[in-house]
Amino acid sequence: MRKFFLVLCITIFPTFGFTSDTDVSVESTINPGMWPAEDCIRLSKASGFYLKISGDLLKESGEKRDKGDNRRADELGSASLYFSNQAANYANNYKAYCKQ
Repeated sequence: MRKFFLVLCITIFPTFGFTSDTDVSVESTINPGMWPAEDCIRLSKASGFYLKISGDLLKESGEKRDKGDNRRADELGSASLYFSNQAANYANNYKAYCKQ
């Protein structure tokens, strides 16, 4: 359980860095509605990071299930699903605001 909370804390802090103090205005972008390239890169990296965490948790869940620890395997599977959804949300935002 401690490992889950550690992973949770580690994944929350990078998203705090994603917020920007700069005002994104139409004049600062080439195409209205598109985000600056640096924000798009951060968004893409965050999606990849969450996907990596999801995969690691799913792998660990399978290992726990093979050892007979079904309760822990279910917890890790749920955590994996959560991070997979976060990755998908970031990817959808990238597609909406960064793709031309």
